[in-house]
Amino acid sequence: MHYLLKLVNQLQGWVEQRFPNWAHQRHRKKWERHWADPEYNPFWKTEQPQKELVEAIESGWFQKGQRVIDIGCGNGEVSRWLAEQGFPVLGIDYSAAAIDNCRRLSTGQGKPISFEVADLCNDALRL
Repeated sequence: MHYLLKLVNQLQGWVEQRFPNWAHQRHRKKWERHWADPEYNPFWKTEQPQKELVEAIESGWFQKGQRVIDIGCGNGEVSRWLAEQGFPVLGIDYSAAAIDNCRRLSTGQGKPISFEVADLCNDALRL
């Protein structure tokens, strides 16, 4: 069974290398499905920021008032937390569903946060 899974993964990698635009669209649709599902709860998603980020802010390594760009912001939990700490935040994700969630979940929060759909693989990206 392990050998079959390895073979399937190699085949998928080969196809994605040969057809990068198709692969990119496939991955994008996958993330749209995930973030559009209210029950989506990946193992890495947390309501609290990572301890390293908290320590960097508490130690002054991240200076207050500096603009922060949260790349791959998902539902924007970290973006909202950073805004509460006094940082101007731009959260970006390439899933429009994720950005819709961010905007909905941030409504009424005292600190303004910008959320934008952005595809970092797009050569014409302008923020």
